[in-house]
Amino acid sequence: MKTSRIALVIAAFSTLTWSLGVSAVPITIDDFKTDVTLLNNNFAPDVSSIFTADSGIGMVGDRTIELNVFQGGGPASSAAVVVSDLLSLSNNVTTDSIVTVSWNFLTTDLTAGGNTGLFFGLPAPIDNDLTIGFALNGGTSFSQFFPDGASGSDFFLPFSDLTNGSDADIATSLEVAFSSSGPAWDAAFDFVRADKPPEVPVPATFSLLALGLLGIGLGRRKRAR
Repeated sequence: MKTSRIALVIAAFSTLTWSLGVSAVPITIDDFKTDVTLLNNNFAPDVSSIFTADSGIGMVGDRTIELNVFQGGGPASSAAVVVSDLLSLSNNVTTDSIVTVSWNFLTTDLTAGGNTGLFFGLPAPIDNDLTIGFALNGGTSFSQFFPDGASGSDFFLPFSDLTNGSDADIATSLEVAFSSSGPAWDAAFDFVRADKPPEVPVPATFSLLALGLLGIGLGRRKRAR
């Protein structure tokens, strides 16, 4: 009986250690559930369209989208559309543009619950190379390059990579800028949240769990006799 109880304690401790290792309290900055359509159609270069609205998320704040056409070989046509939980960006072959999405909110601890960075997703393969810049609290943007065809739902950017990453516990704004080295780029962005990457349980934890389960089995065998 004593052996069985010890085994149960070890198993419970192991399971708890593993679950604590992978748990987090993610904070959704935007899930793009508030629909918006922003067009720059037949505009000359250096013309911006700006749209600001409540981002419709739990965090109090506004989402601002700025679409800046800074170069074009003819009438420029580009768009930023929020629909069906996606931010979709597109422009025509003669247009070169930058789309900036920013959020301003009440002071928020993005590190709460052990969050260590930003998660975001590119649900569809991007068209043309794309650079995405991230800036927290108005700091210098940290840029990450994504080649043509890149996609995925588990892109992670540690706060430590951001210039003002140490301010993640007193965050008041976040800016994400999309740009490309050439025209006619298209991309989709499906969420932004503060989170931490899943942790794989260390071997020692697995060993403890295995020992606990083995102990439970031995205890049951002894009682059966």
